[in-house]
Amino acid sequence: LMQSDAHTHVAKHHYSLRNGLSGMFINQLVPDQQGHVWVLLYNHGIDKINTHTQQVSKLSFTDNQRPNYILCDQEGFIWAGFGGGVMRIHPQNNQFETVHFDAFSNYEVFSMIEVEKQILISTSGGFWVVHKETMEVRRLNLTKKRFTSMYYDAIEQLIYLGGRDGFALTTPDALRVNTLNRPIIITG
Repeated sequence: LMQSDAHTHVAKHHYSLRNGLSGMFINQLVPDQQGHVWVLLYNHGIDKINTHTQQVSKLSFTDNQRPNYILCDQEGFIWAGFGGGVMRIHPQNNQFETVHFDAFSNYEVFSMIEVEKQILISTSGGFWVVHKETMEVRRLNLTKKRFTSMYYDAIEQLIYLGGRDGFALTTPDALRVNTLNRPIIITG
């Protein structure tokens, strides 16, 4: 039962531990193109609610793949960020492909957005970008600041980056900048 100031509203469906949810602390709700709802649960992974049958299914990942951010791209794929990488989930069969940022990182994902044919990822270790078709991942040396919220305005071609100290603006051109890998020189 839900109430407002003027009216009483009855929920059409209620989801809880009793009828399939894996947890009750919900971080995000993301609809997909089939009308299903993907539920990101704190420390309990991702559940998928089939809105046609009201069935709840849990996606299984390894222990080191605990998603903490999800989004649905224009093609209908679900992207989930976890410590050290991202995964692209096929909503028809729940199969996924995983991309790690690098071999040694466990960077926490703060936010992700789709910018043209790429997924921009803000992490505790800086920015990363994944090309949606090739699944190639690379680091961007945009800034040392941490941004916990992002928005892409496709019409204006602007990327808004929000964080603790305000917000910044950039363009998709920043994602195309090639970063130089600086060699490490060891002398004795």
